[in-house]
Amino acid sequence: MSVSSPTVPSRQRLAWAAGLGSLVVMFSWWYISTYGFAVFLQQLINGLQRGSLYALIALGFTMVYGIIELINFAHGDIFMFGAYIAAFVGGAWLGQGYWITFLGALVVNMVITALLGVLI
Repeated sequence: MSVSSPTVPSRQRLAWAAGLGSLVVMFSWWYISTYGFAVFLQQLINGLQRGSLYALIALGFTMVYGIIELINFAHGDIFMFGAYIAAFVGGAWLGQGYWITFLGALVVNMVITALLGVLI
């Protein structure tokens, strides 16, 4: 029984991954030393939040296109409308002193946005 050696493309992928990983580490080191760890952590959280929003919109486009094979360009409008509803309801309830405003705004947002989607 012979042991097969790794193929060249897998070695190349490993080299690319190692190179990319080292670039990420070097950039992170530079950013932390220049701006501080708190700013780095905040920017990391901001990037994850923005990427999650992009992924959510892309997932909606993909699901709609996969089901009816048409692009629904109102998807982004409904997403933005939901953001405004959540900001308005959350701000109004937070001004009244309710501590559970996020969950309440989320539920109200889901109901109103779902009704708008059905209406469209």
